[in-house]
Order: sequence, then C-alpha cells, then structure tokens
Amino acid sequence: MTYAALEAEYNIRARHPEHESVRAGWAEGSARAKSKFDWQEDVRYGPAARQVLDYFPARAASAPLLVFIHGGYWRSNDKANYGFIAEPVIEAGGALANINYGLAPDTSMGEIIEQVRASILWLYGNIVNERIHVAGHSAGGHLAAELLATDWPAYGAPVDIVRTITAIGGVFDLAPLIGTSINVELGLDQAAARKFSPLFDLPPAGATLTVAVGDGETEEFLRQSRSYAAACRAAGCACELEIVADANHYTILNQLSDADAPLTRDILRQMGLR
Repeated sequence: MTYAALEAEYNIRARHPEHESVRAGWAEGSARAKSKFDWQEDVRYGPAARQVLDYFPARAASAPLLVFIHGGYWRSNDKANYGFIAEPVIEAGGALANINYGLAPDTSMGEIIEQVRASILWLYGNIVNERIHVAGHSAGGHLAAELLATDWPAYGAPVDIVRTITAIGGVFDLAPLIGTSINVELGLDQAAARKFSPLFDLPPAGATLTVAVGDGETEEFLRQSRSYAAACRAAGCACELEIVADANHYTILNQLSDADAPLTRDILRQMGLR
C-alpha cells in the first residue's frame, strides 16, 4: 500500500473523530462503577512509573479475575477510563484489574510487553491463585495475544497462568505500521516488527481465545483479525472469530458495559461465570 492508503487504514482517530464522545461515555460509566463498587487505585505491580493497576475485587473469595489492557497504539491512554467494565464482571461474580504500562516513545515495545507480563506475575502471586483471563483492546489486543504466547515456565509461572484471552480490534502483524505516522513514536524496524508480532509467535496448541473486531473497522483491521484467528486455529488453538455487528474500533467497547451483549457474554463464559 502507499503511505496514504496505510495511513487511512491505521490512523483510527482521524477516521473516527467521534472517538472523543465515545470515550466520554466510558468515563461516565467508569465514574458510576467506581461509586458503586469497592476498588483500589494505583496498586503497584512493578518499579516503572506506569506499572500500576486499578483493582476491583470480587464479592466472594476464589473468584476468576479478568485483566483488561487498554489501547492507544502503545503511545497513550490510561486504565482510569475503563472502570465501566467492572459492573458486568463483578455482578456476575468475578474480579477486574485494569492495568497501565509504559508508553512509547519513552518505553520500547519489548519493555511494554515485559511490563504487561510482570502485571500477570504480580497478580498471580499477590491477588489470585487461579488462572487469569485477559481482555485487551487495540494495542491491548496485541498485548493480550503476546501474553497467551508467553513461555510462562521461563518466568517461574504455570504454563497456563493465562487461561483465556479476548483480543478486541487488535494489531497482530506490526509490519504495516512501519509505513505510517504511528511508527514515529514506536520506532519499529522490520526485524522488531516481526519479533513483536503475535501472528508470528502463536499461542500453544490447545490455547483458548476469542478474536473480536467490529464490522465497521477498516479492511486492514478486519484482515488482521481474520489472519490471526486463522493462524491460531491452524496451530491447534480453540479460537473464535467474532465480527461484531454495527461496531467500529471505538464503539465495540461499549458492549463491555452490558452483561447481555454478545462480547461480554463470551468473556463471562470464558471466565466460567455464565
């Protein structure tokens, strides 16, 4: 593709100027959830400034935990905007952790991935003794996929410490980003893009995941999700591809405030809560 074509496919904020109003809705929902449930802010899971998380405990012990990883092209955004996810999870009997991580360009892609891994290790050692479920949006979908493919025994953790993931509107092949303005801050070359692309580092056979993407996404985002889901299936994973109707890159997340929305039902089912 030409630069202009790639930029149009991946510059999502430019494509959807209404993203600010959608985010405002997330902020309002997060404020409601934080007023309704007990929660802990900025719990530290590592030494870097942004290695903190917000934790919404379950109402009962030994509950499954959902870890949510925000998007923002690894360059922006904050966990504070995603408290709205807590309501359906807690009402169903689960717990939620919204994590932050270092952002580009101050934090490299490799270090971002290591920080997100550190959050899982910390949560497993300090909060839960059960396997963890992960959902991530956009860049968070990429990071969720990286977690599922991690060699956890090399970190002294159970091989299946991450039980399931739901990757929403993710980027699984980073190479196309090299030809866009997004890479100005990411600083990827071809070798790094391949190294950190989940499409070329697939989960082990038997892993369970959902790949979700809105039907109003760009052709490149749709291709990314379809290609990754197909590769995971070929690798022996239990992978469901969900094309969410009437949803774009931002509005797809509105489903996660509704316990009866298809995407939320899928996550709760993965957690054993439906």
